[in-house]
Amino acid sequence: MSKQKLILISHDAMVYEDLERLSQHPDVAYLLENGSTIKSLRTVYPSITYPVHSTIVTGAYPEKHGVWHNEIVTVGAAKDVPWNWEAKSNKCYSIFQAAKEAGLTTAAVFWPVSGNHPYVDYLIPEYLPHGDETITEGFRKMGTSEQVIKEIVEPNLGIVEGKLGHPYVDDFIIKCASDIVRKYDPDVILIHPAAVDNGRHKNGVFSEVLNDILDRSAQWTSQLMDAARSNGPLEDVNFVIMSDHGQVDLDGVMNLNAFLRDKGLITVNEQGEITDYVCWMRSTGVTAQFFLKNPDNEEEYERSLAALREMQAMPELGIKHVYTTRQIKDMEHLDGPFSFVIEGTGPIAYGNSWTGNLKQEFDLSDFRTGLATHGHHPDMGPQPIFVGCGPAFKKGAVVDRTKMVNIGPTLAKAMGFAPLRDADGTPVEEILK
Repeated sequence: MSKQKLILISHDAMVYEDLERLSQHPDVAYLLENGSTIKSLRTVYPSITYPVHSTIVTGAYPEKHGVWHNEIVTVGAAKDVPWNWEAKSNKCYSIFQAAKEAGLTTAAVFWPVSGNHPYVDYLIPEYLPHGDETITEGFRKMGTSEQVIKEIVEPNLGIVEGKLGHPYVDDFIIKCASDIVRKYDPDVILIHPAAVDNGRHKNGVFSEVLNDILDRSAQWTSQLMDAARSNGPLEDVNFVIMSDHGQVDLDGVMNLNAFLRDKGLITVNEQGEITDYVCWMRSTGVTAQFFLKNPDNEEEYERSLAALREMQAMPELGIKHVYTTRQIKDMEHLDGPFSFVIEGTGPIAYGNSWTGNLKQEFDLSDFRTGLATHGHHPDMGPQPIFVGCGPAFKKGAVVDRTKMVNIGPTLAKAMGFAPLRDADGTPVEEILK
């Protein structure tokens, strides 16, 4: 069994066009020159963070791993709703389990859907405090050990004291990950900073602000490479930088629940609370999922579908396709308790409000409704990438495009693990030695 190391950084929303800027930094240039590059990854549908990262570690589509939305969707829930923070949301065998079965040690820092993960030894899950929780209370609740709290988290809390936003939280993520690498030298560590994603939401897909964030992302990559070097030659480490999805620029935001309300499909009281509904929508950015109170009621099903077709006929709403659950499962391997999915043309995103107007202003506090967003069709817009450098990867190999479901099996084979038994994808042999 191979005892190679794996350090993987998933820079949320990084795209191929970013490599030109990133390659100006020596450490990233080293990875590009000495490793393999996949220029475009066909991500999963919808192209949002939690479904994609669940696919990365399993090689499975959302219909199988069960993470079909970032959020735990509850009809009528307010804006601040629970997300799929915990590993139990992912129903498939993952690379973390494969590593443990191979006798290796594992770590994850802000990796989505990793809370209380039974196969991660050194865990700081993606989770920020809610309500009156402190940062450490939140991490404890989500499975961070007392050892990691005392030795890694607490010494770095000053980085985010009073500023729990990007890029400070990313500074914290990278410092904690670097300390874990130096102190515990895990065999596998997966890390997820999201400053690039946040910068695109707030400034558009490409902007001068993004250049500064990319420079900082390169510095974070260097920090982790330096941490790896402290334990031995970098040539002994499989070092991966990759991303989950791209983004598309927006021209506007539409609240389709407001349309459903006006059609009598959602009933709202004077306090703005939903008291009853036939059909209700939850946004995934440039796509949206529609939930029926009585999905087996044929009259309500047809009434809801007619409302969606009416919205599709309104050009200002930017709806390209209306899919049934069966159609989207057959086409994109997406399944869930929704009855319909709408797919946008790109420049229009969908908000969740059922109390306001159909059209709303941009809201930079919500990933769905900023100046750019995602959730779009996997073939639309700038594409995510993969760069792998180390003993398992060929030098100079370039693959134009592969599927996101192939990444997990590729990593498992690179590390000498048993195949990921639930994977829908296969290893990308062209980049492996």
